[in-house]
Amino acid sequence: MNDDKLRKNIVKILICFSIAFLSLIVYLTYFEVSSGEKVASSVYNKRNKDKENQILRGSIYDRDGDLIVESVRNKDNTQKRVYKEGYEKPYAPVLGYYSSKYGTTGIEAAYSSQLLDADMLNPLKIIKDIATSADRKGNNLVLTVDSSLQKKAYDALGDNKGAVVAMNPKTGEILCMVSKPTFNPTTIDEDWDTISKQDKEAPFLNRATQSQVYPPGSIFKVIVASEALENISGIESKTFKCNGGLKIGDYVLHDYSRWGHGNIDIHEAFVKSCNVTFGQIGIDLGADRLKSGAKDFLFNKDLNKEIPDFLLPISKSKFPDLSGKGDEALAQSAIGQYTVSTTPFHMALVASTFANGGKMMKPYIVKSIVDSYGMNVSTSKSQVLTEPIKKETADMVKDMMVDVVKRGTGTNASIRGISIAGKTGTAEVGNDLPAHSWFIGFGPSDDADIAIAVILENGEAKGRNAASVAGEIMASYLKR
Repeated sequence: MNDDKLRKNIVKILICFSIAFLSLIVYLTYFEVSSGEKVASSVYNKRNKDKENQILRGSIYDRDGDLIVESVRNKDNTQKRVYKEGYEKPYAPVLGYYSSKYGTTGIEAAYSSQLLDADMLNPLKIIKDIATSADRKGNNLVLTVDSSLQKKAYDALGDNKGAVVAMNPKTGEILCMVSKPTFNPTTIDEDWDTISKQDKEAPFLNRATQSQVYPPGSIFKVIVASEALENISGIESKTFKCNGGLKIGDYVLHDYSRWGHGNIDIHEAFVKSCNVTFGQIGIDLGADRLKSGAKDFLFNKDLNKEIPDFLLPISKSKFPDLSGKGDEALAQSAIGQYTVSTTPFHMALVASTFANGGKMMKPYIVKSIVDSYGMNVSTSKSQVLTEPIKKETADMVKDMMVDVVKRGTGTNASIRGISIAGKTGTAEVGNDLPAHSWFIGFGPSDDADIAIAVILENGEAKGRNAASVAGEIMASYLKR
């Protein structure tokens, strides 16, 4: 074989190896970006299981630095999660569970790599641990959650299925997130066979963020009112006629008031939650404008992508494409029915927008990550997520919401000495089931420290509505 042919063969071999090497690098890079975090945090990752025998899982604290849950060693050198007494069930849906047998969910899953300190080894920490013969410990999480409020919301829900989400509308900090029915995360291995068969109760479901079965009902009118104020000329002075029903062809959109409200403007229609008026407003706005207004408030958007740092899974709120569907669909959608759906988490964001002058803050639930020696690893910062409406519009709707609680459908949420703004909702679910009871609101109305969303599944049958639950929770927070 001559030298030229040999060189050519060598070059070909080198090219083949280079292509193979580059292909491997590209694949590994893609895998790391797309699946690395998921694999790293998976309880089924053998490296993580081995690591858990060496590293004690980090603790989780509330906003005041009080311990919620920590890990302790078992006699066989494995570890278990131990909650502060009374915190197990109130925190279970948001923190999730940790089990070497069944995996992890919630914050335990979303922040597993941080809790195991799996991202990078710190040699200084290792030296300190060796010198003190201490367990190597993962990073700790400090949440934005107020434990007193978390427990209050849990108790206020009583035996209702449902959820509560409260947040600081100025910062985006989640103050509480509660879902019922729930479970005990400390006995998950023993209870698994029983709990996993409770499909109807769905205790593992975080109803605050993950349910897609909730029509918003009349709480959606805050969005429709905003859209009308910004896009229908003269809407503030326009008078509507409500005689108890809005006839659309062969269909009649009924109001809860059989005899109607007579001549009424948008402010009073909002306060009295008049379906006839808002059905007509929906028709006046039209399909494109209604959908656009919902989109401005992040309906039909993937909140997991809009808020990538939040990490907990969030179901998408949906507003239908009404093009060509007719006025019946427009009217029903304008009162939060038809196929409109949302989550309590999303509606807490909506409520916070009116509390914060038209600015929706980016929500976050982990305040900071701190290593086992108290050194700060990272801290969350407040940021504006979106501005769906003008401040003037937000203030006008806020005034309507104040009157809802003062003298309208939401008086059960009133708190003596504090001005509260809110909107009630009764969402029909079909199949002859009782309607869901909703409330969104905030207080104090002129300088809000808390915004809230409450849903009681089929609450119409329970004799207690969401407004009274919300009022009880907000009072406990604002009257400290």
